[in-house]
Amino acid sequence: MAMKTHFDEAIALGEANVPILELARNFCEHLQVETLARGELEVATSLPIGMRTFECEYATGDRFGAMDLRHVALSFYDNNCKGCDKRKAKGFPNLLDLVRERDEELARAAEARERRTSAQKQALEARRYARSLARVGLPAATAGLLDRIGQLDDENSAETAKVVIETARTVPAEFTQPLRTALKDLTKAEGEHRVSGSLRALGTLHVDDSELVSLAVEALRRNTGCIAAAEILATRDAQTADQMRSRPRFQR
Repeated sequence: MAMKTHFDEAIALGEANVPILELARNFCEHLQVETLARGELEVATSLPIGMRTFECEYATGDRFGAMDLRHVALSFYDNNCKGCDKRKAKGFPNLLDLVRERDEELARAAEARERRTSAQKQALEARRYARSLARVGLPAATAGLLDRIGQLDDENSAETAKVVIETARTVPAEFTQPLRTALKDLTKAEGEHRVSGSLRALGTLHVDDSELVSLAVEALRRNTGCIAAAEILATRDAQTADQMRSRPRFQR
């Protein structure tokens, strides 16, 4: 099965490389493709599977060889063809279409990152505002602990996460509902130390197991704080299941 998968992947790569070679041929008369390796599968299928590199007598930039010709072509263009006045175009479509496609993908990715960053900033401001409201009327010691949670939110640092966890373990009674709510909000944020620190802190407190498990599962779905979430699921999920099984059921 593993060998078949390897062959299937190699054949799929060769099929994807075919149009890349056509784009290269149409791009410039000076552009040459050099085959560096040609295995039995390539011989049997006539597909461009082996390692290849692009060459040009006017190339002065970096070049490399690989089996995935899309990366080879784009790298060669960026380092050697962009702005070159020696190009002799042959036809369409050509490498410029591949470059345009790549640039559009990068632009979409950049826009997505910008939207995500903006959303994260807005969420951070919302958490800060919620903590500022919760802070009103709190005893000084409790307000100080809430500020420490805010520090974890602002810094997303391992050091501050450790302090919050140890404080929750040492003085759990000081973590009243406003602090627990702030920690729960933090488990839903982005940032490894925000999520893992708040989950572990909640794990030391008397938080409802089913709620803590739900927060851990959500963290895993976002691929954030995964180790802390897994630790909770390894203990609390089993405990919750046992509790559910031990609950009295209605008799018909």
